Amino acid sequence: MMFRRRKQKRRGFTLVELLVVIGIIALLISILLPALSKARKQANTVKCLANMKQFGNAYVQYANDWKGVMPYSGWGDTPGGGNGAKWPDWLYDASSNVTLPHLNNLFDVKDLKNGALYYYLGVTALFHCPQDAGPWRVTQSQSISSYVMNGSTNNFTTGKYFKVSAFHPGDAILWEIGTTQGNGASNDPSNFPWEPISARHQKGTAILFMDSHAEVWGVDRFNTELRRPRTALWCVPQSVSKDGGYGSNGGTTTLSVSYQE
Repeated sequence: MMFRRRKQKRRGFTLVELLVVIGIIALLISILLPALSKARKQANTVKCLANMKQFGNAYVQYANDWKGVMPYSGWGDTPGGGNGAKWPDWLYDASSNVTLPHLNNLFDVKDLKNGALYYYLGVTALFHCPQDAGPWRVTQSQSISSYVMNGSTNNFTTGKYFKVSAFHPGDAILWEIGTTQGNGASNDPSNFPWEPISARHQKGTAILFMDSHAEVWGVDRFNTELRRPRTALWCVPQSVSKDGGYGSNGGTTTLSVSYQE
């Protein structure tokens, strides 16, 4: 005697079950996204500090090639200005009054290749913090790099040069700024320490020091150091005040401001 097996009908998801599954997935995503975002920012911080260390190596190589002299900070080197520079500054070439003629005296990322340090770095990507996605506008403000040089390295004076040996290993060379003039960009490749900084790295800014190490300083610490006359920020060589008469010793009370997280 033969028996027929009854075919069992497959039972699909009900609408309620489907909505429950979608809700669980949405909940998991909402839990994971902040953690993933935090991990991405931490990875970008590590990469930014690695960029800084590359600059530290480039400074050392430049100084070895130029009898120990630091690359020029670019103090006052606005496009087309010249302003006393004898050769290209660390970021671009403003050593003549014919600076950047193809852009009618505006900054552009392509001009990074004319700077004193590009030869030792080889890629323009290192001039940007990974957390700084741009866009890097073609403007009259220096928004072609996430970093700016400490004006202390040339006594906040155009055409002034010092040797690396004149500085302490813990003196600050570079730190981060914003990407447009409205949120902290500089009008040239260097700044006073009291000018605005970026706070991309968990309310902190990456800083490169003379011994080529890099670290993140929170805005509060940056401002605390800013108020003191003798710090890594105020490090003018051969100056009693170390701030060249500017900043805390010169009566300036303006504090650094964070612009970007």
